[in-house]
Amino acid sequence: MKNRLLSFIALWVLLIGCSTVSCEDNIDESYCPEIDSTKKPLPSPSIKEINIFIDASGSMSGFMPATEPSTEFQILIPDIISKLETEFQGKVNIYPIYNSNSPLSPLPINDTQNKIINGTLAQKAGDTYIPTMLDSIYNGYFRKDAVNIFLSDCIYSPKNIQKKQAEQATREIRETISGYTKDYFTSVFCVFSQFNTIKNSPYYIIVFGKPENNHEVEYLIKNTINNKNQQFQQVNFGLQYNRPFYSVLPYTEISPNCIANPCANLNNAFANVSVQDWKEDSDTLSFWVAIDLTDFPSYATTLAYLDSNLVLTMQKGNATIIEKTLIAPKELSSDDKEIATKATHFIHIRILSLEDLVTTIQLKLNYSTPNWINTLNQTNSEKNGEKTFGLERLMNGFAEAYKQGKPTYFFNDLNISLIKQ
Repeated sequence: MKNRLLSFIALWVLLIGCSTVSCEDNIDESYCPEIDSTKKPLPSPSIKEINIFIDASGSMSGFMPATEPSTEFQILIPDIISKLETEFQGKVNIYPIYNSNSPLSPLPINDTQNKIINGTLAQKAGDTYIPTMLDSIYNGYFRKDAVNIFLSDCIYSPKNIQKKQAEQATREIRETISGYTKDYFTSVFCVFSQFNTIKNSPYYIIVFGKPENNHEVEYLIKNTINNKNQQFQQVNFGLQYNRPFYSVLPYTEISPNCIANPCANLNNAFANVSVQDWKEDSDTLSFWVAIDLTDFPSYATTLAYLDSNLVLTMQKGNATIIEKTLIAPKELSSDDKEIATKATHFIHIRILSLEDLVTTIQLKLNYSTPNWINTLNQTNSEKNGEKTFGLERLMNGFAEAYKQGKPTYFFNDLNISLIKQ
């Protein structure tokens, strides 16, 4: 307590002398990181309608055989429909798409589930074309309080099967959705199922909606897939998330010359570190930062992804990441357990130099295209059922529409201020 009091007194002295100190624009009057007021938190979810569009063309029939045993598709999709109806009772509508150019008619939930289970939903005479199906969803069903879900094998094959037309996939998908990317988020789940004699054939669950609504449905779908012990991959387009919870662990393996202080503008999370008696030629300091990445897609929270995409920068000095872990530090102080329970990841940071009295470090998580898209992409033929013909072009269409070719972040605003005393 005495050290904490001395730290606050020293900070107060520093504040009084701010006119003679290089005060940073992104640090507030209490020497905590300043919150960017232009980044508004996502509003609370408001879902009044869920529309499920199922590609019911002949190419999907292999996922829904009439014979036993049931495929993973036949086990999972009726359960997702059931859980959506339980969570959003009376708000779920289902539209089989038998032909891209035909009007859509709703099918009762029980009938849909039975047809999927018994293998009578898909019609071999149907012809579906991905851009046309998506265009129908965008133009007819995009509303701020609606979430739309599209299920398909997403094989991008123009009716005339001309390779030159297939090469236009990226442009066609980009043009189809580009008018909606400002307001609507896109989430893609790649799931796997038995398909005729193929053990793991990919199909896709694509979710469209306002970000706050999309995240609700994403969470339900992800949990249902996990509960069925089925494997999946994911990619999101739009990347609108609330800033994750983060905090320095003030008592766990923090250097003796440091005191971590709470910040009122971050709900008293510890994001200000005061450094005492810093010796420029010989000192270093280190501390742990706890972060909660629960709301982010699974692939972006793996240690492998973080190793390549979690970036630490420092305004005036030099800092590095020592370690990343999914479990709390072994030497976790009992006084830090409350903070640790709010976190999913722990980052050990070392400061090597401090070049000013006041500076900040920043953690940001870059977006990069997940490797599974390239792995599952099939360019030459539709015959390899373990991959998806035209997948990369399809996903590039979404990425270009959302302008994810330029530097893009899941977050870039986890700041911690450092004050030399």
